[in-house]
Amino acid sequence: MSVIDNLAFDDTVLVAPATARLPLVSSVDAFMKLSPLQRFEELTATTNFPSHLRAEPITFDGRDQNYGYLCDIPDCELIAASKVYCDRHRSEQNAAEKNGIPEPQWRQHARALNSPDHVDTSGTGIVSLTGLPPLAAAEIRYALFANATSPRPTKWPPRVLRALIEDLEEKCVASIMEIDTTKRPRGQGKKKDQKRWSKYGQVCDAMVAVMQSHCAPVHVTRAQSRELGYIDPMHWGFRLKDRRSPFDLRVITQDWLRTLTWDLIASIFDSPSRPRTQSSLEQLRRCSVALSAYLEWAVPRGGADATELTEDTARAFVADQTRRAQNNEPQLGLYLVDGQQSIATELSKSLIFNGLRRLMRFAEELSIPVDRGVSGDLRFG
Repeated sequence: MSVIDNLAFDDTVLVAPATARLPLVSSVDAFMKLSPLQRFEELTATTNFPSHLRAEPITFDGRDQNYGYLCDIPDCELIAASKVYCDRHRSEQNAAEKNGIPEPQWRQHARALNSPDHVDTSGTGIVSLTGLPPLAAAEIRYALFANATSPRPTKWPPRVLRALIEDLEEKCVASIMEIDTTKRPRGQGKKKDQKRWSKYGQVCDAMVAVMQSHCAPVHVTRAQSRELGYIDPMHWGFRLKDRRSPFDLRVITQDWLRTLTWDLIASIFDSPSRPRTQSSLEQLRRCSVALSAYLEWAVPRGGADATELTEDTARAFVADQTRRAQNNEPQLGLYLVDGQQSIATELSKSLIFNGLRRLMRFAEELSIPVDRGVSGDLRFG
């Protein structure tokens, strides 16, 4: 077991809950031998886990950045009708916008409103999990914490959380991981078996998807994630500063290349000098995706067998990348956030070759049967 497997080390610069994550179970291996419920109980027992999220019921502050429920205008006592403003301030803001007054300017002059005496708002920030099975309740508590401490948290109003929990209780959902939020055409597939929400359908689907992304690493072991084709730093007990999602390697269609990429990133996570941001790791993923897409497009059987690749294969890939960079052509397999194909440049070509050099050196260290001509040409492309 490597020193990084021991989660007792202090890495306070990284985003919580990396710090003091497992005070009672010192290693990832021991942690994963616990039942799913025990794992979440361990995570919520840490000293840095907020006490109000352990309480029953959970009571959120009206001004909480992620789970607040009051209007966003300072000192306004009215409940937000949307994620931001109460009904009255939302109407005022819409009217100001129609008159050409920008929102920041309107906010400077917006007046705080008092809550009417006859309106009881004492229960607005309260969320109870007592009606849920223990595992589902523990998952939600952990997901609330993980969302709030993630690099890009999303806002979940208590009223939406209550509606979601009521539906989970009614459907007798044992774990949020069993919920299928995949959108399917009406009447097709497993639509009839999907969990349905009585309120806030799309919001609940999105909320559950985020909860599942936080809870999945607790349910799935490192070895299982390797087989499934993704790698998550959460399995090493830390989180990257600028990324909350795992690195998805499933688009790499060749088993040998996908596994090699996983193993290289895992070795980086095991290193005491591992990065704290995603950039170098994402570039490794992208260089493997680029090579995978080229092999799928240009090589018989899609490059499924590494031993069948030749020096000519590597030279052709280098030539293809060089031509695309010179002519600013689209990259194979690489896409931007908006879904458009990434355009090759001299910089992107250089980054791809740098990543593949590192990958080929790692393959040689592991004695993976890649032709020396292939690794040589890719390393000096």
